[in-house]
Amino acid sequence: MDEKEAFFKARITTFERQTSEVANKLREWSAYRIGVFIVSTIAVVYFANARMAWPIFLTLAGFFVIFGSLVNLYNKTKKKLSFLKSMLAVNQDEVRRQQLDIKHLSDGKEFLSEHHPYVADLDIFGRHSIFQLVNRGSTPSGTATLASWLSFPAKADVVSSRQQAVRELESQIEWKQAFEAFGRMNLPDKSKPIVPLEKLLSKPAPISKNFKIWAIVSMGISLVIYGLTISSVLIWQWVFLAAIFNSFFLVALMKAMNEEYQKMQGLAKQLSIYVDLFNSIETGKFENALLCEHQSVLTSSGQSASVAFKKLHDVVNRFDSRINMLYQILNSFLLLDFWLITLAQKWFDENIDHVGGWMEALGEMEAISSLAGFAFANPAYVYPETSSWDFDLKASQLGHPLIPAKKRVVNDFVLDGKGLILITGSNMSGKSTFLRTVGVNSVLALAGAPVCASGMTISYIELFTSMRTHDDLSESVSSFYAELKRLRQLLDLLEAGAPVLYMLDEVLKGTNSEDRHIGTKALVRQLLREKAAGFISTHDLTLSELGNTDPLVSNFSFNSLVKGDELLFDYKLTEGPCKSFNASQLMKNIGIEIIP
Repeated sequence: MDEKEAFFKARITTFERQTSEVANKLREWSAYRIGVFIVSTIAVVYFANARMAWPIFLTLAGFFVIFGSLVNLYNKTKKKLSFLKSMLAVNQDEVRRQQLDIKHLSDGKEFLSEHHPYVADLDIFGRHSIFQLVNRGSTPSGTATLASWLSFPAKADVVSSRQQAVRELESQIEWKQAFEAFGRMNLPDKSKPIVPLEKLLSKPAPISKNFKIWAIVSMGISLVIYGLTISSVLIWQWVFLAAIFNSFFLVALMKAMNEEYQKMQGLAKQLSIYVDLFNSIETGKFENALLCEHQSVLTSSGQSASVAFKKLHDVVNRFDSRINMLYQILNSFLLLDFWLITLAQKWFDENIDHVGGWMEALGEMEAISSLAGFAFANPAYVYPETSSWDFDLKASQLGHPLIPAKKRVVNDFVLDGKGLILITGSNMSGKSTFLRTVGVNSVLALAGAPVCASGMTISYIELFTSMRTHDDLSESVSSFYAELKRLRQLLDLLEAGAPVLYMLDEVLKGTNSEDRHIGTKALVRQLLREKAAGFISTHDLTLSELGNTDPLVSNFSFNSLVKGDELLFDYKLTEGPCKSFNASQLMKNIGIEIIP
């Protein structure tokens, strides 16, 4: 068993035991509540039959104090149980990641675009993707930030800054896992992130100053009437007259209140997630400058983000209580709706200017935490060195992180400056997998994550791939024309002037051999004139002759060995053109008769 897998399994055992203990304690608090209620009811009935007023009063007072305390203890224990279950789930997911059983995890398919320069070809998002392997975030801002980092390569200084932050969180596994667990609490489906806050953060309908004055006056008059009625100065019908008068204000507020209720309905539990996440960051012990910077964003605006969101959570809780019959009765006398909408407006006015910064800081912290979790789970991976030279890309023992370690074959390579590595090889020999291996690790490196290698150096590049072009019947586009459109996208990217690392798999595979050969040679010559470097894989062995005439072209290959009817692959990158092809043998193996 892998060392990290054993670590996570040990934590699973610990949290299973703690979860069981706290669940038992929760049942105890529940039983105590029931017992206090039964004993208090019996006492009240007994004292009522005995016509003993003070004992009834004392019993009820004691009941509310004791029962309230038990409810508080029950709720605290329930939250602790929810947290422990989340910690248990966090470590269970880590074990599954160790085994590459990631199909149940959020796949980030909402970030997938066929027109993006590389994410579709490299399985960055979607089923069995890099996103599933790396992501530990739960909020929309957290997952979107990580997706952005995986979709847009960062410059060397940004990569270095992220690496330092990731290293610090990697060493704080307790904080990191607790932070992840807070993000998973109270969610009905732990594989899906919580909903965005946009619908909550629109400004409530304004209430005019005159309306506020008259509403306060009306409520003040009502309170005087209630007091005089209780004192028997006025008859009780005055109370209903005050309630009827208040109802005019409630009707005027109805539209605004319904709009706010629709925005806030049922979101109290999810807001509590934000409270816990913000508080976790605010109370964290960080030394890294980037982590401290994000922490300071949450605490430097007069009141902290966690305090502000706790207030919003309380407001939303009160909106949820509007369906309670007691609320509606009190509302007609005390204008509770008016005070609720006033609280919502007050929260918006005080905090809306800060929310964007808070959510951005939270998203960055979740993304860093995700990379730290990925790093901790893969201690054999290394943080790549960044280079200021153009097209400085080299790696030792480079492997694909989505291939199990026992089956993973690693390779070394060096791309030193502008040029082309032309890879020839037989079918199924590993050409495409190698391109994806280089591409995926380049994406991880330029996001600030460690890479699946024993060493790697990389300079800033714009990555581009063309591997999985297919036809589109809805737009009447053939697979060949789809590939041409993809290559046009590459040329457009080159015209923008950024350094481009391209990876092209089986160029122009949708046409005949002669046209493919002519077209590929023309494309190679054009690419060599551009500010670009890259890899092209091909079956066309004659293209390797370009290496004899152009010093910018290097030949490498993947080979296979036919042993009887069996094909053997070593999946090792070899210098020089391919020396063995196997299409005929593969066709024989499936029953096609090859006639010389």
